[in-house]
Amino acid sequence: EMDEHQNPYNTLDLRGKALDEALIDIDAFIDNVTEMGLGVVYIIHGHGTGVLKNGVRRHLRHLKAVASFRPGGKNEGGDGCTVATLKER
Repeated sequence: EMDEHQNPYNTLDLRGKALDEALIDIDAFIDNVTEMGLGVVYIIHGHGTGVLKNGVRRHLRHLKAVASFRPGGKNEGGDGCTVATLKER
């Protein structure tokens, strides 16, 4: 398990975005961090109605670059954040 602490480079904040816009942002973000060789990313979607959270997690399941993901821990934003582990290139 890689110990990669949350920082501006590995964090995407989608709060307040529409789902379709958020998914475009995720694709660009994942492409970017994969280029940088980062192993773990933090996607902040907030709690809200669950539309963004559920849409984000559904999308991550289909991305080839994503090995696995989990809800954030207590100190990572809890269920308002999704932490994804990327596949090694």
